[in-house]
Amino acid sequence: MNEEWQAIREAQRSRGAWEPTRGLRHALRGEWLYDLIALGVPAIVLTVKRAWTFTEAAYARGFDSPHRKPYQQLIMRPVDWVLSIGVLIVIVMMFVLR
Repeated sequence: MNEEWQAIREAQRSRGAWEPTRGLRHALRGEWLYDLIALGVPAIVLTVKRAWTFTEAAYARGFDSPHRKPYQQLIMRPVDWVLSIGVLIVIVMMFVLR
């Protein structure tokens, strides 16, 4: 994963979409958000592609067969709700502050 993150950083840097460290003024003006988007979006896309590959591999091995049952029912606990709301707040802030 580290090699892929390095490849994303190098690709975005060669395109001019990201510079390594621009200093405190850059951070205070909120431009770090653009850097986060420039590096985060390709990383998210890569993660989704990898998850899709794992899903296809699981289906090929029969993980969706009717005789397979989960060991316990998955439920949303308070920590899950707090993290979900936190992620939604960050996403809304990204759109509001841009």
